[in-house]
Amino acid sequence: MSARRLRPGLYSVLIDGRSYEVALDEGAAFVDGGLVPIEIEDRLARALASVASAAGQAGHGPLTVTAPMPGRIVAVPVAAGTAVERGEPVVVLEAM
Repeated sequence: MSARRLRPGLYSVLIDGRSYEVALDEGAAFVDGGLVPIEIEDRLARALASVASAAGQAGHGPLTVTAPMPGRIVAVPVAAGTAVERGEPVVVLEAM
């Protein structure tokens, strides 16, 4: 699958050699003119929900926090087991 943005809200999508015109609107997509209900996943909202869930488990063992984009960890400014305050950096992620 590949997609190309034609203009804001309008995309050309190629799936298995067939081209589709996809227009996005709030809560819906129009594929070649036909209405298709959709749910748009916001990567930032997903990341924040992951962190909020992890925060609720604080002090209960290892936690996994997923970044909303690919990246590379370039620094870990705190030692394992160190208590941290809200807003204090615990990892520095470099991303393009």
